[in-house]
Amino acid sequence: MKRFFTISALATAIITSCLSSPSFGQSASGSYIAARQAEGDRQYSIAADYYLDAIFFDPTHTTSQNGAIRTLLAAGDTVFAGELAVERIERGTHDDSGVLALIAHAGADEDFAPIVEVLKDVDLVVIGAADRLIRAWALLGAGDAETAIGILDQVAQEPGVRIFALYHKALALTWMGDHENALDAYNEISAVRGHNRRSALENAELLGLAGHKDIADRLLLRNFGLYPDPQVDDLRARLDKGGPFNITVSGPLDGMAELFYSVADVLNGDYVDTPALHYARVAQALRPNHSETLLLTADILEKLELHVLAREAYLDIPKNTPEYFEAQLGIAETMRSSGDLNGALEQLHGLTNDYGRDPGLHTSIGDLSRQLGNYSGAIDAYSEAIDRMDAEDFQLWYVLYVRGIAYERVKDWPNADADFRRSLELRPGQPQVLNYLGYSLVERRENLDEALKLIELAVTAQPDNGYIVDSLGWVLYRLGKFEEAVVPMELAVELMATDPIVNDHLGDVYWMVGRIFEAHFQWKRALSFDPEDAEADRIRRKLEVGLDVVLEEEADD
Repeated sequence: MKRFFTISALATAIITSCLSSPSFGQSASGSYIAARQAEGDRQYSIAADYYLDAIFFDPTHTTSQNGAIRTLLAAGDTVFAGELAVERIERGTHDDSGVLALIAHAGADEDFAPIVEVLKDVDLVVIGAADRLIRAWALLGAGDAETAIGILDQVAQEPGVRIFALYHKALALTWMGDHENALDAYNEISAVRGHNRRSALENAELLGLAGHKDIADRLLLRNFGLYPDPQVDDLRARLDKGGPFNITVSGPLDGMAELFYSVADVLNGDYVDTPALHYARVAQALRPNHSETLLLTADILEKLELHVLAREAYLDIPKNTPEYFEAQLGIAETMRSSGDLNGALEQLHGLTNDYGRDPGLHTSIGDLSRQLGNYSGAIDAYSEAIDRMDAEDFQLWYVLYVRGIAYERVKDWPNADADFRRSLELRPGQPQVLNYLGYSLVERRENLDEALKLIELAVTAQPDNGYIVDSLGWVLYRLGKFEEAVVPMELAVELMATDPIVNDHLGDVYWMVGRIFEAHFQWKRALSFDPEDAEADRIRRKLEVGLDVVLEEEADD
């Protein structure tokens, strides 16, 4: 393995880094505190500079060494992180991020021996058996195929990770040229639990390579149906042409990269955190310019609210890849998340020439148009999406629902009502649709008994949703059941304490049951939460003359 630094000889490199760091000249403890703050704010490059600054002042500061490795890895500097990790591991002290950094660095040099050695006794805490599967790939890279396959077979006996091990065994056997046994491994995956997206695609690629087009077609149909999917559509086209077929793993480095990709993908859930980014960065280091890895890394960065870095990753995905379209959608999302809604909408409109048949693109245009208040434009986009969707499309209920909202906003109630009711035919009991339809009826003062039933169903489905509970209180208010409205309206305020409309509603309910002082208190709270101008004027008028007078004035108008 290439060796550029030792911790004791890092001074020159660290000084160079620290001279540009805002912390240079502080104490080790001051730099460490600043590093922790920056890391907590997910400013990984800045945090790494501070940690390196702390090491400059105190080369024995092991916590800063670990922090530097951790943040350099998150920032994508796997080379520098790896150099630091080598020294830490040789001293017998390391954590998961140090092991990951060493694997990224050694793997990039195709130096498998250190990886085999460090993983003899290491248990990576993020996902079970990952360390042994990585070691198997490293052993393949070092030329010990017998031991590697033995490890894969051993892990495949463990129920919790059986599918994962079988998938990597199939990939390894494919690379080794043993296509028959690789297909057997894929068949075992299918028999045990069924394919996930990646194993289904890899299996189909190998079936195509082995000349089994019909079986590959059936596998794709079973796993993906006939819905538009650029990656699947590309593979179907290549099957029709007889190739070429893309085997993901062209060697042990690709095998390790695929494993790290899979772990990062598992960790990329609703509550993504830095470990997911670490695994994605290692996958990138081992398999540079891999479009799917770049796409996953960008998605993780976006979820971490690192929009600029996410955009950079999306921009690295070439146009001639199946992932390009999704990357372009991702760029629009980074723009939207950064507040550039018009730029995001322009980005999406620019994709319609090449990808206009995709209903999801038109749905995204509709969502952004609606967010910008362009409800007519949203209706056009949603209608385009609906025209391109199959009647059985699982997203059709949603597009009808949001088009109904847009119709309601432009005061086209007949079309709004029709869309809401058709949406409910497709998804009976869907609480958001039930609530919006019920609340709209309340506001229109139409069919209040039906509105109450709709909202009660929505509350049963989502009893902790403040908007829906507010709707229940409000329909009871509209029905004149003021005492019954108190409890749900108070609950709605507990669930949404800073919402101006909910606080205003509770004030109205309190007024009607004679709790005048509390009504004034809620109206004042509602004003403090910045309601829209018209609502604010109405609340001020209620505070001035009382709700009864306001209602009389509105009746006269």
